Amino acid sequence: MPRYFFHLRTPTGRLIRDDEGVELPDLDAAAHEAAEAALTFSKDSELGGHDCSGWFFEIRSSSGSLNVPAFVTEAA
Repeated sequence: MPRYFFHLRTPTGRLIRDDEGVELPDLDAAAHEAAEAALTFSKDSELGGHDCSGWFFEIRSSSGSLNVPAFVTEAA
């Protein structure tokens, strides 16, 4: 099963790397995982009083061949 890494990219371009990753069956499962994580991230950020507008996930496979942005949240 491939391993997918969910790096976070900030609006300023800073990359927060996911060095552990998650084993998932395919890209569809990875996209679903990113959507779930984005929801949690967005809710936690709002509760903590942080603005995560413009942040997104860069999903990469263990082979490094994929780069699929997934929105965390949109600007208010």
